[in-house]
Amino acid sequence: MPQKWEYAEFFFQGGMGKHRNVRFTHQEAWTKIGGTELMDTMRRLGEEGWEMVTHTSTGEGFSSWYFKRPLSE
Repeated sequence: MPQKWEYAEFFFQGGMGKHRNVRFTHQEAWTKIGGTELMDTMRRLGEEGWEMVTHTSTGEGFSSWYFKRPLSE
């Protein structure tokens, strides 16, 4: 049987909005992540088995990091 995956997106909007959250395909989102919690959030994702797949940035203060990990059924 092929490996199944679950995915997460860590969304970051800098500037005045300072909107940060992590959305998941198989669990509730982590919301209202403070500006000083960027590295703590990245560390927490790693500790929970998430592997970063790619990062995108618009250059306008919007960034997203995408993660995946094997889906345990």
